[in-house]
Amino acid sequence: MTIGKWSIGRLEWVVVLPLVLLLAAATFNAGHFLAEYRRARGAVEQGQEILEAVADVRADLGDLETGQRGYLLTLDPTYLEPYEARRRRLPDELLRLQALVGGDPDQVRRAAALRAAAESKADELAETIAAVRLSGLEKALDIVRTGKGGAAMREFRAIADEIADTANMRLSRDRDRGAVAESRMLAAGAAAGFLSFLCIGLLGSHALRHFRAACASHGRERRSWEELRRSTELSRRMLNASADCVKLLDLDGRLISMNPGGCRLMEIDDLQPYVGADWFGFWTDGETRRLARQAFDEARAGRTGRFSGFCPTAKGTPRWWDVAISPVTEEDGTVCQLLSVSRDVTERMQAEQSQRESQGRLRAILETTPECVKLVGADGLLLQMNRVGLRIVEAESEDAVRNRPVLDLIAPEHRAQWLANHERVCRGEELSWEFDLLGLKGTRRHMETHAAPLVLGDGTRAQLAVTRDVTERRLLERQLKLARDKAEAAAQMKSRLLAATGHDLRQPLNVISMARDMLAPRTVDPTSSKYLAWIGEAVKQLARNLDDISDISRIESGALKPKVAPMRLDDVLDDVRGLFAPLAERKGISLRVLGCSAEVATDRDMLRRILENLISNAVKYTGSGGSVLVGVRRRGGALALQVLDTGAGIPADRLATAFDAYRRLDATTPGLGLGLSIVKQTADLLGHRVDARSVLGRGSCFTVELAADPAGSAARNAAPDTVMDAGRRLA
Repeated sequence: MTIGKWSIGRLEWVVVLPLVLLLAAATFNAGHFLAEYRRARGAVEQGQEILEAVADVRADLGDLETGQRGYLLTLDPTYLEPYEARRRRLPDELLRLQALVGGDPDQVRRAAALRAAAESKADELAETIAAVRLSGLEKALDIVRTGKGGAAMREFRAIADEIADTANMRLSRDRDRGAVAESRMLAAGAAAGFLSFLCIGLLGSHALRHFRAACASHGRERRSWEELRRSTELSRRMLNASADCVKLLDLDGRLISMNPGGCRLMEIDDLQPYVGADWFGFWTDGETRRLARQAFDEARAGRTGRFSGFCPTAKGTPRWWDVAISPVTEEDGTVCQLLSVSRDVTERMQAEQSQRESQGRLRAILETTPECVKLVGADGLLLQMNRVGLRIVEAESEDAVRNRPVLDLIAPEHRAQWLANHERVCRGEELSWEFDLLGLKGTRRHMETHAAPLVLGDGTRAQLAVTRDVTERRLLERQLKLARDKAEAAAQMKSRLLAATGHDLRQPLNVISMARDMLAPRTVDPTSSKYLAWIGEAVKQLARNLDDISDISRIESGALKPKVAPMRLDDVLDDVRGLFAPLAERKGISLRVLGCSAEVATDRDMLRRILENLISNAVKYTGSGGSVLVGVRRRGGALALQVLDTGAGIPADRLATAFDAYRRLDATTPGLGLGLSIVKQTADLLGHRVDARSVLGRGSCFTVELAADPAGSAARNAAPDTVMDAGRRLA
């Protein structure tokens, strides 16, 4: 049997077989591009997780720093609650970041360096908080001034920016790769669907014509049925091989049949109950049903209709579909049935939704950042800015500044510097600088910015900058400098006044002392002798006070300069033993000064002054029957010169301020409270460390740590590590 001038055998080989081969190739390509799209999507999700992890680590370290600063400024323990929470969470966030970048050796190296920098900064913050608790704010500020924490923070930011830039670059690359794979996948799928439809249409049409011709000729009936069976079997196989959901509908929209692949996609175990069902009933969403009706009408009119929509499976699984409805025609072109080909695009829709949510989270992070975040193109036009930035530039909306030259917002005297730095950033450098910004309403602000290069989707470089308003800080710095200058001038004036006052007061004191010495031999009345003794003690106390004031004045003015030279400790110990032995004997105190032949490099007079103040205090605050011990003990490679007493002791809450000026433990005890302050400041000038330990009601121990002179003799006579005196162990 022949159809026209073509036989059935030639038609099958010439037309159908190439179409089948093309269909197989299109299906293979669609599967390949689907796998490529899934790999790209996985890489995009990983990149987004890396960016989120970097942002979390930045936020945790920023919260740590904020809590530490709040505590240093206010000493309010409530600032430590978020600090401690972030401190516990930071290691987990760093481990999470390292796990996310595990497949990239460069990123793994950066993550390890980032972790080291973050832990160094966290340790510095913890050290300053501990210093505030143990030694006061000044000790914490000394730690901050070392710059270790600042260097660690700068390294952390640089590494974090490098990780984020690498992740962003790869994220952009993977998105492009995913988009290309998706477009190719859709093209291949569309080609497969079209070829499937074409094969089914051709084979069905030829089979139908063949059947009708065979029926008209009884002699050829058997051959016609055989050809029809073959065509139908081929069509069935092609439908079964299709990965799409293929439905055959009548002109009223009722389901006639569905391929096995479609049953699997729709999770239909038994198709029979659905045969004859209304096809529009599958689309539960009202808008999707409307689009389905429009596409159905297009197909009935002889054209291919398309739409996308949501349709759950028979078991309720939510899925999204791309649908093409094509007409099936008779020999005369009359539409007799409709062919619906639905492709499952749920994963693509979910990926797009995930991407939108990720972009929304990133936008939310940028909007909640307390600094101005802006993106500036290579041409200097402002591309994007968060809400904080809009408030700073006094813009009502982003449209007011988008695509506007940033130089319009820079103070004229800073424009050249800003433009030069912008060009360097766009060439790949990371820079930080300061400039003055002019708002749209004329408000002038001083800004500090950190800028890094960012590669846009078209391959061009842009500047991504985080800018902070430091106007108040700069004003505060100026005020602090002015206050410091005033304080230094006042201190200098005070020092000059104290020096002049001490000189002027010594003259009448000398006259009073000489008059008292002249009257003493001539006075025989006991009462008068007692008064003269009181006058003598008062003059000595005033002289000691003037000496203290003079020492403080010389130290603060910088007039006291150490003259460091090697010396034997015995020289100073012998002097103070002879000086204080009579005073201790009058008070009924046991004073023991242990000799030491070790040599140290120090200023002899200044060390003697330190020791005199410490022994004077020990004798002053130790009652009759008590003990004072002065000796030297070994402490590693150094020598510890110690003064121990069994006096009243110092309360624990006052021990930290014992070396402050004008601090007296007992208001009834004579003196200005400058002795320990002079000890501390003099020791600082000499480079000796001073500390104090005390037990209330049992006594105190003051230690001056000295470096042994390498050229001198060894400390053979230094006391043992534990000193026993008057039946008490003082350690």
